[in-house]
Amino acid sequence: MFVNLDRVLSLESVFSSLSLLILVLPLMLQMSMPLQTYIGFADAACRNTQNISSATWVIYSPSDELVSMHGVSLGQTTNNIVEYSAVIELLSESISFGIRSLIVRLDSELVVLQLNRVYAIRNPVLLRLFLRVRLLEREFDYIEYQHIPRSLNTLADAIAS
Repeated sequence: MFVNLDRVLSLESVFSSLSLLILVLPLMLQMSMPLQTYIGFADAACRNTQNISSATWVIYSPSDELVSMHGVSLGQTTNNIVEYSAVIELLSESISFGIRSLIVRLDSELVVLQLNRVYAIRNPVLLRLFLRVRLLEREFDYIEYQHIPRSLNTLADAIAS
């Protein structure tokens, strides 16, 4: 009996390609599915005359429904520390809701530029808070920080004030 080796090799390559496709196809489908990206707003207020500051955050679903709205009072601290605290609380609450894709919007340009690694952090307290944010980011498949004007952060700003 005569065996055509060219045909055997091509069948082997077809089976190999099919095996690879079976392994990769689920990953390709998962990557092509749109992420359910939530929008989080974080803001802070620092009133030095009253020795009080507050961090607030608001989470919206991908369909623009209000998911959560909270705030905490932090006592006397700096504005940058309270801005980072708002981001940390927003990320922590998002994780507790099982959110894996999040866009964080802040009106603090400095914090956004630090979180986006444009500016370096020299203050050791802010660096510690920055590293805490980085640890929380590990729980997300996608996270993005955007700077917005205060006029677009009205709900979180109102709660903070």
